[in-house]
Amino acid sequence: MNQQLKRQWQEEFEAADAKTVRQMLAQEPGLVNVRVRRSNQAEPRWGPLFVASVKLNSLDKVKALIEAGANINNSELGTHWPSTDYEINRYFVERGIDVNQPSFLGFHALGVTGLDTFLLMMKHGLDPNFTWAYIGQTMLHMQALHDNDKELACSFMLIRAGADVNAQARTGLDDEPIMENEHGIRYGRETPLHSAARSGSKLQVRLLLDHGADASLRTVSRIAEPKQLAEWTGEVTSFLWPMTEFKRVLFEPYPGETPLEMAIRYGHHDVAAIFEERTG
Repeated sequence: MNQQLKRQWQEEFEAADAKTVRQMLAQEPGLVNVRVRRSNQAEPRWGPLFVASVKLNSLDKVKALIEAGANINNSELGTHWPSTDYEINRYFVERGIDVNQPSFLGFHALGVTGLDTFLLMMKHGLDPNFTWAYIGQTMLHMQALHDNDKELACSFMLIRAGADVNAQARTGLDDEPIMENEHGIRYGRETPLHSAARSGSKLQVRLLLDHGADASLRTVSRIAEPKQLAEWTGEVTSFLWPMTEFKRVLFEPYPGETPLEMAIRYGHHDVAAIFEERTG
């Protein structure tokens, strides 16, 4: 590979226009797999498709990279799916992207993308019961944490598409370790109803109960406080980012709680009142 062109690619990709990107790719198609430097970074760190899709929202650059042979699905160069830009996501779908691949920006980037992209993903095969490996968290767990219109709409559509309203997270104990993550499971066997109860999401609680959520299910463990991490040398068969070292979050057994008990302990008495009204 031409080293001068490679350095130009690494240094200028972010600011270059799509025409220049295409010209460089025409000279050296292998540049699609060469990491680039962003203006706030000392060294090239990210894959160009990740930068074009997620950081720049540049459909023209995305098209140039895909047409030159960039991997349509996420790779060790970064999770470029989905973008915050609907047209980029629509282009990815047209090119046959796997809509069930996760994003580091959030669980399926549901906290990043708009409702229009969520509908696009649902239409093209998004699995309503996709579970985050080594956490046991589903999309419904994530949506249940918030009472905003978008999250409520997503919860409703997931449920209508067959999402398990009683899905339970892993325990975090020896037989079911929970790896370090950014998604906030704090209780082993936590259900979406537990998630809604501890966050005070009244509307999500009502929605889940209306669709068969079991208010009698109990948690079995909780994250140790202060948060502690331990090295993990066991097998890890699926993880979002290529990693050489894995750490688990330490959990401890405890008697467990129902969603009602959790709502009371977190001080969400208006949520507790909903449970008491529904369950007696």
